[in-house]
Amino acid sequence: MKICPYCEEDGVWYVSIEQIPNEQYKMCFECDTIWQRDENVEYGKGKNYITLMEEKKLKADWNKIIKLRKVE
Repeated sequence: MKICPYCEEDGVWYVSIEQIPNEQYKMCFECDTIWQRDENVEYGKGKNYITLMEEKKLKADWNKIIKLRKVE
């Protein structure tokens, strides 16, 4: 299991977000850091979930995040 390089507290998950149906991401649910699916899970590359949603002009709603599977 891949551990989040930001908080070092939780595993990283592959996720989809209902408001962004054609994209998948990797996400830590402890600190809400999110990476593009094809990005390496590294410190300095991720961004906060709220920031991502603001950039896309969408409302951040944690109920719309679907966990797919853990990143190995």
